[in-house]
Amino acid sequence: VACLTLRIETKIPVRLSTCLRAKIQEGDFVRLLPRSIRGGRQCIELQTSVTTFERELKDGQRECVQLHAQIHFGTRNYFDYYNKELTCDTVHYELLVDEELVEDRTLKYPQLLTVSPADQQMALQYGLICQVDAVDYSSPNWIHADFTRQEFLNQAIGTNINPSTTQPLWALASSSATWPGTDAALAIFKPPKRLTTSQLSNHSLIVGATIIIRILFWMLVPAPELSVLLLDWSKSQPLFGISPMALPVLELLVSGKFLAARQLLFAQVLVSGQLEENGNELLIKRRNNLAMEIMLKTLELDNSTKGSVKSTALLYGAGHCPNLYQQLCAKGFIAKEICWRTAWSVFVPSFGRTNGMVSSNSMVIGLVIVPLYFLLGGFDWILTWQIILKDLILTQDLWDASVVEISYLIRHVALYLVFAKFIVRDRASIDLFNESNKQ
Repeated sequence: VACLTLRIETKIPVRLSTCLRAKIQEGDFVRLLPRSIRGGRQCIELQTSVTTFERELKDGQRECVQLHAQIHFGTRNYFDYYNKELTCDTVHYELLVDEELVEDRTLKYPQLLTVSPADQQMALQYGLICQVDAVDYSSPNWIHADFTRQEFLNQAIGTNINPSTTQPLWALASSSATWPGTDAALAIFKPPKRLTTSQLSNHSLIVGATIIIRILFWMLVPAPELSVLLLDWSKSQPLFGISPMALPVLELLVSGKFLAARQLLFAQVLVSGQLEENGNELLIKRRNNLAMEIMLKTLELDNSTKGSVKSTALLYGAGHCPNLYQQLCAKGFIAKEICWRTAWSVFVPSFGRTNGMVSSNSMVIGLVIVPLYFLLGGFDWILTWQIILKDLILTQDLWDASVVEISYLIRHVALYLVFAKFIVRDRASIDLFNESNKQ
């Protein structure tokens, strides 16, 4: 196992794919790692884990499994590792493809693999490339350990999925709310689940009083999203604070580096998402069960040389890895070490004081953006209430007044949800930079 790991470490470029021996901690599959570089700048890397497992059989043979947590968008160097540097005897991978492209768990026509237009568009928006465009699945030791599209749809019988659909399969199996405005409507009355930490919230009187105060804030104060966030903060235990990503994102926006800011926000979504329990039976658990079954059969067939180490890699999305980790442990595998590979990096300009001088960007944020935000919020509130009072008192147009108030709510609830997701440091993102594994 040590030799196998050493080969991986020496072949990965240090800056593009750092492989560090770190404390093994279940649940660590994607992380953000900040690094200080020259000139007071900071480099924030989105990294995915490679966890090495080992188990010893009764006849003395050892089996080694590398669990590669993957994200499906990254840089060319991130995906080239799988084509050039992966040294395991066999590689098992996830890929939902048409059954005509697969024969005996081998991809027959890898040249026919295509990326969906939605994925292509997303990759372009973030300045990244798609996994399917970069990874070579044609190697003879690569084994398809997933459902085909037809098998997936057959598994979906009895659900609300239409077997004749042409939608992306990940979208079909999504367990998210069917109406995108659900979160916005609920936010008027209560905070998002990720900010609900107080044990006092179960008391009916406190719940009722909080809802009333919350509604009054939305209606009667300028920039109500900030007042509502303060109300959520006052009722949270432990108290949440500012996300460590807030200042780097602001710095990038002020510097005009909009693509880098989008990459950083996308990385934050990926890291925060792994901390939310994913109970999708079809998309996650059934596919994981199939992958484990195929991988274990491969190891059984490969145990012909007595006393040797048989190694295999399991390449699956980071969202699958918590369950795969548990299944490997249940089969007697022991996690030996964890390494980290960099999917992409974002370089953040200096913020605050650099070489004893206050940076111009921080001055812009503190002296221009924040006051301008409060000024616009106050102007929006005054203008809205002027129109509402005019409609109610002078013209008695209740419909027009309602439309104006609803428009006001939509604007500020949207801002509230953005702040709650990307600015607030909540219980799910309290270890966003994964301090325990910094080495």
